[in-house]
Amino acid sequence: MSLEDLKNYYDELPYHSSPLPATSPENLQSIARMLGIDAPSPSTARVLELGGASGGNLIPIAIRYPGSECVGIDLSSVQVEDGRALIEYCGGLPNISLRQGSITEVDASWGKFDYIICHGVYSWVPEEIRNDVLRICSENLSENGVAMISFNTYPGWKGHQIIRDAMILAASKATSPKERLELGRAMVRRLLDKDVDNDLLHSALKESAPLVLDGVDSYVLHEFLEPENNAFYLKDFIADASSHGLKYLGDASFSTMFVENYPEAMQKSLADWAPESDLETHQYLDLLVNRRFRHALLVHDHHPTPEAESLIVSPGTHFTGAFRNLMDDRGQPVPNKLVDLNGMHYNADNPIFLLIAELLTRAYPASVNFTELRNELQSRARVPADKAEEMLAPYIRMMIVNGSITPLSEASQAAAGISQKPFVHPFTRRHIQRQFEANPAASRYIAWSLMHTELSLDPFGAWLSMQLDGTRDLEALVDRALDAIAQGAQIIPPEAGNVDRNILRQQIPHSLESLRRHGIISA
Repeated sequence: MSLEDLKNYYDELPYHSSPLPATSPENLQSIARMLGIDAPSPSTARVLELGGASGGNLIPIAIRYPGSECVGIDLSSVQVEDGRALIEYCGGLPNISLRQGSITEVDASWGKFDYIICHGVYSWVPEEIRNDVLRICSENLSENGVAMISFNTYPGWKGHQIIRDAMILAASKATSPKERLELGRAMVRRLLDKDVDNDLLHSALKESAPLVLDGVDSYVLHEFLEPENNAFYLKDFIADASSHGLKYLGDASFSTMFVENYPEAMQKSLADWAPESDLETHQYLDLLVNRRFRHALLVHDHHPTPEAESLIVSPGTHFTGAFRNLMDDRGQPVPNKLVDLNGMHYNADNPIFLLIAELLTRAYPASVNFTELRNELQSRARVPADKAEEMLAPYIRMMIVNGSITPLSEASQAAAGISQKPFVHPFTRRHIQRQFEANPAASRYIAWSLMHTELSLDPFGAWLSMQLDGTRDLEALVDRALDAIAQGAQIIPPEAGNVDRNILRQQIPHSLESLRRHGIISA
């Protein structure tokens, strides 16, 4: 497929562009620093996104860090213009530029970047462009910079490849994207209906069918029906990166790097194989868990080979995270059991763990500094500072490794409270507004936060978010809600019955706090 054909394909079928937590500069920086590389501060970084589509991932970075410089490039003029319009809707952002063009155009004249993000590109372009991606990550990456390249990986992608081949065969005579999608999905349904004595096909369908039949149309078209889609074993990707002077640092999904996070049987298998390096360990893990996607982190090859087991957590590190009580089948709290935001269960019978969980949950989504945790432990346990740090260290490491808390080199910018006139950034409000315009009667809407997260909102939460432009207090919000309901807006479920001013005065603060806790309301 030529570059012109590729451009036309993405102009016709724009790719869904949204914030991707694993790609955020603060995530890349914190992982690099824990592995011994002094990665630059995101607040003043130069950030390049290759294949950035309409900027859904890059724009919130530029908003969050006004002292940064963010540059995105994409082949699709349709997507770039859409992103530029969103930037204008946000009032114009002087520190971001979205450029239309080929990745092959990036050269030394673009300068060095501290963070290079390439998500949803590497597997979906021909070999010559993949080589250009690695060239850019080598030539345009600053001394201590970090590049993130995502790609489909083996062995997990092999099952999807079977279904993809079947869908492409079925849709070979389609004359439009809509028809291609319909024929591809129809093939999957037919395969599900057939009682075929083929264990491999059954396994592939079990993994792929939910993604194909329930996935967003743009995702299914690009993942299963796009002309170009290649998967790679991690070891082969690392070899290609090495030929460009790049070293594999780890994965942006940090918790996946640690053997202790996998079942005991897998840990035993790894021990039996006796891998000689972290790289071999990661490849063996991919085989054991049938991994199908990676967010590989790359640095210049002059850096020492990192050891994931030797995490460096400095006293200046900040942490975010939250925990709740585990509930039983009757809705009652289970004694001494907590659950993190990812659903991981903890025995909550250790006072040091409980202290960390308590302080982080109280502050969330704002962050807590390591020094604050140490000082609080000092005060409660009446121990010296160095002893408090020693006591905290194993619990902090455990919670980082498990993915329960997020380490940050700088304090989180999330709102610690709700102002009299709450504000949701136009970036977030515009995305919700577009969904409302497309389907005002939907049961759920997706909100993008400036903290690089997504939140599913009910109609009232979505409607309320759109009203929060920083000019309305509680009474003004109550008035607008009553007006909207009177005009027939479906923002309150029918089972709620009649909603009056007093009910809204109670409901709106509750909803505002939920929006704040999920990072939707800006500081």
